[in-house]
Amino acid sequence: MVVIVIVAALVLAAPGRVDVTTINYTSGDDVCNWAGYTSGGFTAPSRTSVEYTVLIYDENSGSSCYISTVTANTSGFSISNANTPVLIPVDSSANLSFEINLPSHGYTGNLTLDLE
Repeated sequence: MVVIVIVAALVLAAPGRVDVTTINYTSGDDVCNWAGYTSGGFTAPSRTSVEYTVLIYDENSGSSCYISTVTANTSGFSISNANTPVLIPVDSSANLSFEINLPSHGYTGNLTLDLE
């Protein structure tokens, strides 16, 4: 008697963890004087999206500011569903909301976002 045993294992790779320690903001034209600002990070599973909202205060000394785009400058990250353009009147604030699409692999470190 011959017994054939077939063992099949399906191993799905568990998503890694993304641990963004700090979000750094850059801006080529220093929109709303936000170049150099930082905010707290987050932890989430890789291959997911994180909804993120930042309260932007206009610090442009007498003129309103306008944010037309938000982009991720850190490899593996991207931005979608931003509520841009956002016009922020003088001495006022507004919410800038977007989704941060996370990489497909684990990551620990800073995330750099560019505001223009």
